[in-house]
Amino acid sequence: MSVISTAYDAFLVRLAALYPDHKRIPQPYKLDENSDLILNKGYGLALGPANNSNGAISCQFSVRRDMIVSITRVIRANEFDIDAKDTGWKDLFEDQFLLLEDLAKENTTLGTSVISQAQYTTDSGLQFVFGDKDNFVALETVISIEYFETIT
Repeated sequence: MSVISTAYDAFLVRLAALYPDHKRIPQPYKLDENSDLILNKGYGLALGPANNSNGAISCQFSVRRDMIVSITRVIRANEFDIDAKDTGWKDLFEDQFLLLEDLAKENTTLGTSVISQAQYTTDSGLQFVFGDKDNFVALETVISIEYFETIT
């Protein structure tokens, strides 16, 4: 098995521990293709683009790959309930803070020896999942990981 498979699995374990009251999003690449029940309070992990980080050791080469963590929430508020909307939007960013805090404190390698570094690089800002309704919101956070693959 390649290192990216191990890294992906380790990241999923970490996310499940961080978000025990959330549901895992089965289609993290197209959030609007998931059910409302999942998106009420969900998290997903998608593999993003990669590049050669120009590191080589013997029979290994280094890869820097983006991992995209999607966090979703439902906001139950009518168009005039500004306080409920504000609370829902802030809850989404508090969810993200759990991830960023975890990375900064103790999991820069996601608890595995196969990742040499994991760091927050960017996020999408608040987005609406469905174009025709504004009660489901998402935040996609990009975590860049670096790892070495062995050439056999």
